[in-house]
Parts: sequence; C-alpha cells; structure tokens
Amino acid sequence: MKIPIPPGVLVIDVSKWNHHLNISELISGGVKAVILGFYKKWVPFKYVLDDNCKRIADQVAASGVPLMAYKYYYCADDPVKDATWIIEAMQPYPVKFAWADCEDVSTGYSTTFHSEQARRFMLTLHAGFPRSGIYTGAWYVNGWAPDMDTWITHYQTWIAHWKYQPSLKTMMSWEELKKNWLPNYDVLATSGMLPEKFMGHQFTGDRCMLPGVYDFYNRRMPLDVSVFNANFIASFSEPTLPPPSVPLPDPGFTPYFVLSWQLNVRTGPGAGYGIAYTVKQNAVLKVTSAPIVNGYARLTDGNWAYAAYLSAVQP
Repeated sequence: MKIPIPPGVLVIDVSKWNHHLNISELISGGVKAVILGFYKKWVPFKYVLDDNCKRIADQVAASGVPLMAYKYYYCADDPVKDATWIIEAMQPYPVKFAWADCEDVSTGYSTTFHSEQARRFMLTLHAGFPRSGIYTGAWYVNGWAPDMDTWITHYQTWIAHWKYQPSLKTMMSWEELKKNWLPNYDVLATSGMLPEKFMGHQFTGDRCMLPGVYDFYNRRMPLDVSVFNANFIASFSEPTLPPPSVPLPDPGFTPYFVLSWQLNVRTGPGAGYGIAYTVKQNAVLKVTSAPIVNGYARLTDGNWAYAAYLSAVQP
C-alpha cells in the first residue's frame, strides 16, 4: 500500500551522536521542528539523559522551535521500564509529541516477540504521554514484526521510506535539498498504517550534511530530514488538551513467553502427537482461552504447547 505525502513542512531528527545545533541556520533552511532521540546515560544507581541529548534539548527549548522526542526501543529490554524512563526524562522539557522508534532488528527473537514487546512499549508510553505515536517503516513491519499491523492502526505514524537520497554522505545547502531531494513519490506503508494517521515521512537516511547540525569540532554532521503534515506541526501552538489514551481491543489471545531452551509445538494435546514446529526460548506464543488438556495449552493457530514451559507476558 502507498500513502500520498501530505502538504508538509521540513522537520529534522537528531540524536546523542550530534553535539550541538545552529538554530538560526535550521530556521533559515525552513525547519519547523526538531525531533530529538532521548538516550540513556548510566550514573550510580540510575539512568539519566545523555549529556549531548540534554544539551540539544536545552538549545531547542530555549529557541522556541517545537521539540519532539523519540526513544529507540530494543525488544530485549523491559518495555514498561523503558517507556517509563522516557516519560520521566521528557518532563523537564516542552516536548510536544513523543515517538516510539520501533525498528530493532535483534536476531534470535520471533516476529511475534518483536511485535508484542513493541506493543507493550507503545501502550505504556501512550498511557503516560498521550501525545505519542510510532516511527517505523513497512520494511520493518513486513519483515520483522508483522503482528504490528493488528495494532499500529490505533496510533499516529511517522514512516521511514528512503526511495531517493544521495548514495553517499553529501555536503549540501537547504536549497539544494529542496531542489534535488524532496520526495515526489507516495510513501510505502502497510495496511495498518492508515492515511489519516500518517503524520510524517522520513525521506533521508543520515546522508545529507546540511547547515545547522554539528559535532564537537563544529563540523557538519549528516542528519535525517522528514516532511511532516503542516497542520500536525501547527497544532503544537494551539492550547489543546492531549488526545485520550487509545483503548486497544482484546486481541483474542494471551501472549506467553517460552521458558525452555527449545519447545516442540505439537498438533494435539500430548507428547504422542506430531511436531508442528519448534520454537526457541523467549519466543512468544499466542495462547487461547481454551481449557488446558493433558497439560497442553491451545494456540491460536490450532496447535498445542506444553503449558509448564510457558509464562504469561505481563501487560
């Protein structure tokens, strides 16, 4: 599925790898908002916001340019703790919107696990910071977490689709970017990414070196540029209440982690039935509410797994 790019304005996203911004150069280039990656730094007994992230957050907050935040989520991390951390880290800053960055490609985990962990991260983030949505791409949902399509539809999306961009890191002006690289194609999306909830399109992938973003030595750094819905960005200046939390429907199953190193999923409720497939430890299985039979739990795909080797995923 493809979604037309809405009439938009330029937005950049930066992270802990950047040292400082030149706000006047960004404004002169037409940038209307900054999205900052919130990364952790460990100090004794707790995580705090990384020094470079804090420096940029202070800069943007003082400038009056709208500030958004994103948190890259790794599926192996506790989704509730990770989302709670960014909610607390954003409190000192005038963050207008927060994005769950869901594109982790850690191997060794099932696609169901990737999706379920992202869902729990998003639920926690949205409950504590209702003005929030999801950053991802069709490549990730289709290849790594297809179950995301069953729930991503409830949230506003910022989609990565890098169809045209320089092949290498390239020094350029903002005018050259607008003349040569602004997207003129529809954004590749999945069926769960609804057009009415499509807020932004990231069309570069750390290859455009533009005025306004610098390292410690004051050298330009490559950055990602997006086109965002102009009305969405304009809404940041309106005295509106945040949207209510999204009530997600009951998926019709309970997710369970696999505890054993390797578990045989069988065609029937017993060790005498054939093996349908095998899953590894920490995989997530979808268990129905059907009664346990001979110690086996029924899955949504009609197969059975030994219940003693399963542990319910905490909401």
